Amino acid sequence: MSNPFVERQREREEDERRRREAFSAAMEERRLQRQQELAQGSLNAANDITVAPDVAQAAREKGIPLDIASQTQDEIRRLQQEERARNALQRSPALSRTLEDPNRAVTLGPSAEQLADVDERSV
Repeated sequence: MSNPFVERQREREEDERRRREAFSAAMEERRLQRQQELAQGSLNAANDITVAPDVAQAAREKGIPLDIASQTQDEIRRLQQEERARNALQRSPALSRTLEDPNRAVTLGPSAEQLADVDERSV
């Protein structure tokens, strides 16, 4: 013989367990759905970002997010060019002396890197 009170208590506990399981399953489904929505949003945003390969590499090296790099590509290229020019002048003291003259700097500016390479090889 079973006690009706005990049986009813077991039924209530079982109902409560099922409700908790259903709630947990629903929350997990919502979490997965939200995760998928976020991933899709990220993919959509990534598809809208177009960055030239040279700019993308510079952005990665400098820790610049690609979405910002895509909006400032010209600025990043200009900064890269300035950095290359600084490096060239550091490598070649003779080039630095030559470029002290503004007229020569204007004429030779774009080829400063190549001139620094020639100067390094000739030493």
